[in-house]
Amino acid sequence: MLVHTTISILICVVPFAAGFAQGAHAICTNSPRSHWMSWQEIETKLIDQGQRMVRLRIATDRCLTVLAVDSKGDYREMRMDPVSGRILHSEAVHEPRSTGILPWRVRNPGL
Repeated sequence: MLVHTTISILICVVPFAAGFAQGAHAICTNSPRSHWMSWQEIETKLIDQGQRMVRLRIATDRCLTVLAVDSKGDYREMRMDPVSGRILHSEAVHEPRSTGILPWRVRNPGL
């Protein structure tokens, strides 16, 4: 009976723990800000990949959140490691989240 109760408890707890782990973001880095790449280095890295940086933010988990536009004019939102510049996650976004007006050159890329 004790084995059956233990198995029942594990069946209930394991899915909850797995969902919690997926929802939580790990800290990108514990390195001091003096070791982070500058915004110019991040921008150069994106330009080398054929993208243009629109916005760069520091998230609460010490990751960089970057909004970029590719050569076709499609937006991508990326999470980057601030020390290495490695892209941790990237997803296409149809429209940037409402954070104000985009710079004039982004709205008018041909000019």
